[in-house]
Amino acid sequence: MHLGINDNRQEDDALENGKKIDNYYYNFNDVIGKGNFSQVFRGVDHTTNKYVAIKVVNFSSFTSTVAEQLLKNEVNILKELDHENVVKCLDVFKSKNNCYIVTEFY
Repeated sequence: MHLGINDNRQEDDALENGKKIDNYYYNFNDVIGKGNFSQVFRGVDHTTNKYVAIKVVNFSSFTSTVAEQLLKNEVNILKELDHENVVKCLDVFKSKNNCYIVTEFY
C-alpha cells in the first residue's frame, strides 16, 4: 500500500511520538494488536513508503528461558515461511530490551 500525501503528518508524528528502527518508523498510538509479551504497531518502511506491522516483544515480560526459546522459534519459522496467505517477515531487530519483528501489513 502506497502512502498518499496526507500521510506526511503521520510520518512527522511518528518521529515525535514513536520510534525509529533502522528504516522503519512507528507511532506509539498506532497499536493494532496486544498480547501478554508484545504489542504490534502499524509502521512505515521509508525505503518503500509502505505500511508494515512491527511486533515489539519486551524481554522484561519473559518469566523463563522457555519464553526466550519460543521467541527464537517464532522468528526462525517466520523467516522461512513463504506462502501467499502468510505475511512475509521483512526484518528482525534486537535491542537490549526488545525484539522487533517487522512483517508485511495489509
